[in-house]
Amino acid sequence: MGRSKTFFVTLVVALCLFSGCGGRSSGDEIVTTRSETSLDPDALLIAARSVQGYVVPIQAVRDRDSELRSARQAFPDLKEIHAAPSFNAYELHFAISNDAPWLSSWKAGKLATGVRDLDSVFEEFDANAVHFLNQDGDQSWFAVTFDTYLRANRAAGLFFGKSDFLRIASIVSAPSSTTDIHYETIAPSTTRLTFVVGETSTVVERTGKGSWSKAAPVTPL
Repeated sequence: MGRSKTFFVTLVVALCLFSGCGGRSSGDEIVTTRSETSLDPDALLIAARSVQGYVVPIQAVRDRDSELRSARQAFPDLKEIHAAPSFNAYELHFAISNDAPWLSSWKAGKLATGVRDLDSVFEEFDANAVHFLNQDGDQSWFAVTFDTYLRANRAAGLFFGKSDFLRIASIVSAPSSTTDIHYETIAPSTTRLTFVVGETSTVVERTGKGSWSKAAPVTPL
């Protein structure tokens, strides 16, 4: 690939069949390039990891934001610890065979493939542009960008099997970070937030709407 770190997503469709992954049928307002600017980036990343499906409902972000704010008010030293993305939520990379009927269109920046099943997925998640990356033997790599914030590690699997000419749908990995925040529900009404800096972690928990308290450190996830 060269231009970005990517890994192949081939089993995600099977995983989704068992985990109940869904598209955008819930009717919830979802995160997009337009709405993201008004959301806390840490809360967004935490929500994206904890929801089901391929997109992130804005309400889920607001819920995580409320919890983060209250935890940081209780322990101000946590304000400088931020969540780290694992991948680019607005971009996927695709490898298509060099005899794909839409190869020249994609090289010209025209996204429509003429394959109904494939184009419908691009349309559903507001794909807005395609860019040629490089040729790799008998296939070519392209970057497709979206206006919808995707749980890209799941969404890449949506394209699997849509066309014989489409060989690989891959996420775009984000740069590594030394900090992160993990969210867990460890009991029906107990929430845990783990703030990680390098090899050190600070764990805070609360039950219901009660006060946050520090728990014993755990090994970073």
